Amino acid sequence: MRRFLSALAIPLALAVAAALAPAWAPAWAQAATQAPEKRVALVIGNAAYKEAPLRNPANDARLMAATLKNLGFEVIERTDATRAGMGAALGEFTRRLQPGSVALFYYAGHGIQSRGRNYLIPVDAAPQYESDLRFQAVDVGALTEELDQAQARVSLVVLDACRNNPFEKRMRGAARGLAAVDAARGGLIAYATAPGSVASDGEGANGTYTEELVKALGVPGLKAEEVFKRVTAAVEERTKGQQTPWISSSLRGDFVFNAPQGAAGAAPPPAAGQGPGDREALFWQSAQASNRVEEYREYLKQFPQGTFAGLARARIAGLEAQAKAQAQAQAQAPAKPPQIAAAPARPVAPVIEPIDREYRARESARVREGPDVGARVVGTLQEGEAVQVLGKLKDQNWYQVERPGTAPGFVAAALLEEAASYKKRKAEEEAQQRALAPPPAAAPAPPPRVSLNLEGLYRATGTNPNGTSYSGTCTVTRSGDTYQFYWQVGSTYRGSGRFEGDELVIHWGEAYPVIYTVADDGRLIGTWSNGRATEVLVKMR
Repeated sequence: MRRFLSALAIPLALAVAAALAPAWAPAWAQAATQAPEKRVALVIGNAAYKEAPLRNPANDARLMAATLKNLGFEVIERTDATRAGMGAALGEFTRRLQPGSVALFYYAGHGIQSRGRNYLIPVDAAPQYESDLRFQAVDVGALTEELDQAQARVSLVVLDACRNNPFEKRMRGAARGLAAVDAARGGLIAYATAPGSVASDGEGANGTYTEELVKALGVPGLKAEEVFKRVTAAVEERTKGQQTPWISSSLRGDFVFNAPQGAAGAAPPPAAGQGPGDREALFWQSAQASNRVEEYREYLKQFPQGTFAGLARARIAGLEAQAKAQAQAQAQAPAKPPQIAAAPARPVAPVIEPIDREYRARESARVREGPDVGARVVGTLQEGEAVQVLGKLKDQNWYQVERPGTAPGFVAAALLEEAASYKKRKAEEEAQQRALAPPPAAAPAPPPRVSLNLEGLYRATGTNPNGTSYSGTCTVTRSGDTYQFYWQVGSTYRGSGRFEGDELVIHWGEAYPVIYTVADDGRLIGTWSNGRATEVLVKMR
């Protein structure tokens, strides 16, 4: 944002203040030398889906919008948005951004990954084929490109969108959760759970992730990365490790959501025009942040029929029961002798619980310099590659690994599996694939496969790597000893290949080909995705 001042006094004073500011000053204090930055947020919560409606996203969006307004953001808020509504909101959002401003996009609702890209689902979307996502959903990659074009100083994307895919049975190659995407320079992408995993919609008025994010945003002085690390720890504790939030950060400087009140560099005042709903949400946010019985009772006094009234009463009952149990335990405990105050503890390195066993990579995995998704990448493990695991960080989902000729690094625990377990799982998968093949027939040797007439229209049925099924048709043509395959199974796919021995190997643009054997009854029985998926073609004509 460019501002031209007619006088020199203000810029000169700011320059002197910047020169005198100590290098160790916190980020919110250093911000005193800068003009107030423009903060713009787009908040979308989609819940009213015809297929697989959700409970909490609309509530989550209202709570986040009120929180961000209180932190000085101009907020564009939408709930249960259609594709056209989401497009219009995104257009308004990017038009408000100016070079050097802070941009935040928050989304709660259904999200789908397809071929490595993430899509956010409007409430009116009804994709029949995987290719429909490009026209009926919002591509997260296109959104981040727009933020980069806007030249925002800080761009933050928060995706509470890792619910189960309601359309996965219609799509070949459907995958769980969202794909891991690195943030662009100067940006941060926060996911409600780890890539490839799914998060529950929650049982209360708000989802677990958003509820903990609002609490963290209420803590003054935290940098952006510190906010999301605090959220990760809180969500893992509340879900007993079932949900692990994930971030990808390429921020080039410090950004503080909530500077201490009265300190220079504090966030701009809340945007004007807040209605009664905003007032209730802010009151509830304050009660949540304190988690005290007195503030929950004050909320009920102000809003006896409020949106969060039931949750407030439940919190009061839980806190009072907890306090009663603690009082009884203290009354029964023997008195302790006076303790001499110990010296303040020095910071210690993370505790690593030793393992020292061979593991295998479940999929392609990055080795990082430190136990953090923002740490520098020092190597990559391919699927099935062996690596020595030295240990696991206590209370964190990271393994310390060692590869020959390199320094120890860190890999996310979800991406590795013990070698014995990995080999057993692979053997079971291969046995299942062998069971699908017909038993060998004691018949004369078949003629060379290249002479077989395989051309025609086939009915195709198969199973994706994640266990979901698909069906459609496949047309087979031949030119010389090369076969061309044209699948129509949800989306359109093409491939070509030749016989290699008794196996027909068809390459179709993915990492692994489809490998068919020809059964005696003319069926083509195949495997793909390195043996993790199957397909059977039955000739129709």
